[in-house]
Amino acid sequence: MSIRKRTLPSNKTCWQLNYRDGTGTRRARQFKTKQAAVDFETTVRTELRDGIHTPDRQSVTIQEAGELWLERCRGDNLELSTLNYYRRHLDLHIAPYFGGTKLSRLTRPMVEAFRDKLLVTISRPLAVKVITSLRSLLFDAQRRGLIGQNVAVGTKVEIKGRHKRKIEIPTKDEIRALIAATGEIWPSTLPWRPFIITALFTGARPSELRGLRWDAVDLDQKVIHIRERADFKSVMGSLKSAAGHRTIPLAPMAFNVLRTWRLCCPRSELDLVFPAKRGGVIGHAELWRAWARLLEAAGLPQKSFKLYTLRHVFASMCIEQNWPLKKIQTAMGHSNVSLTLNVYGHLWKDNESDQAAMAQLQARLLG
Repeated sequence: MSIRKRTLPSNKTCWQLNYRDGTGTRRARQFKTKQAAVDFETTVRTELRDGIHTPDRQSVTIQEAGELWLERCRGDNLELSTLNYYRRHLDLHIAPYFGGTKLSRLTRPMVEAFRDKLLVTISRPLAVKVITSLRSLLFDAQRRGLIGQNVAVGTKVEIKGRHKRKIEIPTKDEIRALIAATGEIWPSTLPWRPFIITALFTGARPSELRGLRWDAVDLDQKVIHIRERADFKSVMGSLKSAAGHRTIPLAPMAFNVLRTWRLCCPRSELDLVFPAKRGGVIGHAELWRAWARLLEAAGLPQKSFKLYTLRHVFASMCIEQNWPLKKIQTAMGHSNVSLTLNVYGHLWKDNESDQAAMAQLQARLLG
């Protein structure tokens, strides 16, 4: 390898590194400063030693690497919704920013600058997801031998307490109004009242209820088994994680509503507990329209709560009943206890116990 100073036809000067790649082919790259050339020489020596060096001319662009990454994700049978999110991250954020930049020229400062721009233009939670996607893209490129290192490994977007949204849970009066409204606006031949009641007293995700079949409802044991889900395209499939498989006991109201609904539920080819009008899986649009109608009938603002909020209500009721943390984690289908605490930790309030503990602390100190 050699570094020499060159004068270009434009009379500008540069520092040029000449070397041979792993195949013995002559390569050259120009830099504005000698130090930049020296730094790159050090990198090239290390990559040649490890057999992972990729010359600029053979390197693909970040856009091309992104397509390869998405192809691998599809091959790994990731959820369609996840693939759509990855596609949006690539097309709307990663590719427009880096343009036709080649992987071999991507640097840590460039990634950090990208991170800083994201924090100005999009929400912090979305910025976390986009940076995670970029990191995953580069890991895939590294596995393919397209780059020697992942320069996004140390780039992070932290979400501290002040950036986290606290979960807003309806008051008990608002929940009572919702329950009352289900009986007022929907006849017994529509699935919406049993759907809402079941969601409220089981904490099941909307996708899990849309994919719930009658063979997963055990009215003798008064439990439901969460085994499947319907994705946003209304396609039935497996749950996202092993923790999602769970058995949830039914509250008396949920049991009675499901038992009554079983007698008049329209039969469907999929044997769904909550089928759409034509017997298939309830679509997102149809579900959200029903939810909006319920909020209006209950006298609540249209944007006050989402349907998913009923899952949070269930968790809050379990906490209020002093369920053990592990039991709540299992009922919610969380993969670990820390996730349950991160989402619902602020709901654990026991002022009387806190006061007793402080009194005991004082007594031990002062006698």
